Amino acid sequence: MFGIGGAEMLVIMLVVLLVFGPKELPGAMRTAGSALRAINRMRSDMQRQFESVLRKVEKETGADEKRKNIADATRDLQKPPTVAQKKQAPVRRADDPPSGEEPSR
Repeated sequence: MFGIGGAEMLVIMLVVLLVFGPKELPGAMRTAGSALRAINRMRSDMQRQFESVLRKVEKETGADEKRKNIADATRDLQKPPTVAQKKQAPVRRADDPPSGEEPSR
């Protein structure tokens, strides 16, 4: 969490205990908890508003359809080939001779 190890967390907890004392610590923790909840609620509201505006812009520009088409194509490419696809003629290279002709030597 935030790149803080166990030893660092223990030092922080000891400093908080020394600063607030055992009597004021529960109240300070409640205040910190309510502040964190308020910040989290604001973050969630902002994220919801941003996603709403993003969806609206995507619909107006047609980007949502393009995203859906790309997702469908990606999903199709990830599926294993069907029997009909396996029986297709092999892909020829540009330097392959036309079918029915002998290769030049």
